[in-house]
Amino acid sequence: MMPNKSLQSTLDPLLGLATPPSASPQVRLSPGVIFLRETMFKIIIVLGFLAISVALNVHADESASIDRLEKQVQELTVRLSNLESQLNDEDQVQEFVARGDGWKSIANWRKLTTSMGYDDVERILGTPERVDGGNLARWQYPNRAEVVFMRGKVESWSEPRW
Repeated sequence: MMPNKSLQSTLDPLLGLATPPSASPQVRLSPGVIFLRETMFKIIIVLGFLAISVALNVHADESASIDRLEKQVQELTVRLSNLESQLNDEDQVQEFVARGDGWKSIANWRKLTTSMGYDDVERILGTPERVDGGNLARWQYPNRAEVVFMRGKVESWSEPRW
């Protein structure tokens, strides 16, 4: 089978088989050289298709990985939302600690803020065991827990140590 002229003229320079200008246009190539050209052309075409196929396959793998990661993010978001709602439920349950025993709940200690006054702290934690007063007041609760006030506002606190 003889390749068409345009294909032959395109492949000859690529394969290093270009006819020098001084050569006679009557030169005929042997059937072996023609077969070799056709085979090399087919190999180049197949390699091109393989390269495109590999590139598309890599893209498909990346796409699958992205889909998998997006699904994991959605699952983690749902789990986080569930955990946060459980924490909110526990905070609400902790609010029902018997009056005066609020200091026993770590959740109550974590409700304290530095802007709270004496009444707010007493409502959350209950009455302290001991009070040392003045501009710098220290309320002491069991298990080495305490709240320090500066001019009537919470300055710092330490939770009970079990």
